[in-house]
Amino acid sequence: MPLCSLQAGNRSPLFGYFDQRGRLIRLPSRWARSLRSQIGTLYSPATVRTYSYNLSYFLEWVENIGVGDVSIDDRLVALSRPEIGNWLADQLASGLARSTVCNREAAVRRFYGWLTTHEAGQVLTEKTSPYRGGKLIMKPGHSPRPRYIPTEEIIRLLKGYYNECERTLIHFIYDTGVRISEAMRLRRRDVKELRMVPDGAKYLPLRVRGSKGSAGEYKTRFAILSRPVLRRIERYHNTPEYRFASGWKFDDPDKPAFLSVNQRELTYTNVWKQMKSAARRAGLDPSLYSPHAMRHACAYSLLRSELGEGVQERLVVLKEAFGH
Repeated sequence: MPLCSLQAGNRSPLFGYFDQRGRLIRLPSRWARSLRSQIGTLYSPATVRTYSYNLSYFLEWVENIGVGDVSIDDRLVALSRPEIGNWLADQLASGLARSTVCNREAAVRRFYGWLTTHEAGQVLTEKTSPYRGGKLIMKPGHSPRPRYIPTEEIIRLLKGYYNECERTLIHFIYDTGVRISEAMRLRRRDVKELRMVPDGAKYLPLRVRGSKGSAGEYKTRFAILSRPVLRRIERYHNTPEYRFASGWKFDDPDKPAFLSVNQRELTYTNVWKQMKSAARRAGLDPSLYSPHAMRHACAYSLLRSELGEGVQERLVVLKEAFGH
């Protein structure tokens, strides 16, 4: 099943799927383009590549089991849950690791979820989809426990950054545990709201716009921001680089709370690359650090903090602050 790059360049390529006769497979190609359009907001370039390539293995199987002149698009819509289960069993029987098969099914489930959306023309409905309720067929194995990152490593990582705007962003993610997409949605007015909190409070409730709900609106929750990190953000907001950034008015409340070194809106790719570079400069293993690793580090830190009177209370605080 060829997976062709239709566009080259510095950004993630635009993928298209073709059958053995060279004909475009319409629905999967549209889905891949939809994924690509969300790079920097919901997905990283690496995630889009992984989903795209993982779906290609499924499409190859779908093409091989077809009969007659029925198109692959039509076969995809007609597949049942047991038939997809047969494909998963074949994958395991071929010697693939369970984790690999689970990753491939995750891409298949996401594709079928997209087929139920207005963007896809609602080719399937929630009731007719083989992934009704979003439940996977393959049960994943036990995931490895997230790595604990000592405070000393966090400090070394922050010192590896050249610019305060990047350093402040990563310190903020480590302090609050928000996702990188949520940090990118944070606005100047969200930070200014915290001035209403009494000065004696060590921790402040920060309004965070999380994942989208059924009506397309972002779900709001409150993360926990420490007073020292708030002061760091306020110092960053008072720098000439932030205050006079081109493209925004001086006092625009909708201005992103964090900007890139070039005074532009952040992208996941930029944040990811800068973190890897900072880790190398700090003498750390770059493969161990990512924005999501900072979220894990925050969770460990919160469980060891003075918030709550015991582990159970801290777990409740963690659940609410992380949006789980």
